[in-house]
Amino acid sequence: MQTQTGQRPIRSILFVPADSEKKIAKGLGTRADAIVFDLEDSVMPARKSEARRMMAQILAHRPEGYAGQLWVRINPLSTGMAIEDLCAVLTPNLHGIILPKCTGPQDVTTVLSQMTQ
Repeated sequence: MQTQTGQRPIRSILFVPADSEKKIAKGLGTRADAIVFDLEDSVMPARKSEARRMMAQILAHRPEGYAGQLWVRINPLSTGMAIEDLCAVLTPNLHGIILPKCTGPQDVTTVLSQMTQ
């Protein structure tokens, strides 16, 4: 099934911790329509930098054999980590960002302005 724009609809979404090579590899081996690499709750604070590094590497080169969309759930703006997350993951292979704990339109505007710089 395809939408009017010719793209397949997203029917299944798999959330994967962004700091686990084993879980990332397993996720990329699935046929999920989209994978959301989670930089927020599933990554301990001491592992955030490593998780960003891993995401930058994965998103720099489209993973072979995985046909679905690649999304990233960043940390909330209130943590002060969201901008660092965005800087690490903004690549042409990224399909979208999930902004958790959004407090209103200004949060979305802030993220969008960072994405277009």
